Amino acid sequence: MSKSDLLYLRQACRGFNDVLVPYLYKILVLEIQSRASIHMHRAAAICYDLAIQRLLSAGAPVNCRDVSGETALHAAARNNCLISVRKLLQAGTNVDAKSYHQWTPLHVAARYGHVSIMRELVGAHVDVNFRGFHGWTALHYAARSGHVDATELLLRAGAEAHTLDNDNRTAAQGAIMYRHWRVVEMLKEFSRGRLIL
Repeated sequence: MSKSDLLYLRQACRGFNDVLVPYLYKILVLEIQSRASIHMHRAAAICYDLAIQRLLSAGAPVNCRDVSGETALHAAARNNCLISVRKLLQAGTNVDAKSYHQWTPLHVAARYGHVSIMRELVGAHVDVNFRGFHGWTALHYAARSGHVDATELLLRAGAEAHTLDNDNRTAAQGAIMYRHWRVVEMLKEFSRGRLIL
């Protein structure tokens, strides 16, 4: 329904507000729900917590998915929007939601090195050892991308340094492939020198 349609309808129905307002509200809620994924993801990606709250209040599902199966929490993690992550966690979003590519929000945050987001997700009891696409854990993503702080956070949260991906590679081997020597040293240190290389 376009804006002009609503204006014409309003003009035609003056005096019937008691009947029409609840009906129009239901139509608007259905519209929001049908497009909730687009709006919720955009709001989460740009850290617009007020929009997230209003969408949730209007009945938008907190775990709505986009075309790749990602939730708004994935979008917030990718864009380093801590306020959006907190608002979505508060609303009860699935912290371990998997996209169609088997990426969790923690995988996304680890890939980009968004440590504050990762800390929030770990605090919400995310599965730090979930093996997603290609058997990679969040530690594989952090190590391959050279994110020292993200790697350390995951190790302190209980990430397994010896987990093998589908090519039988550890996170350390991925870090070596991309010459992230500081990450390799950290992995060695946490493994007490028993690192599988």
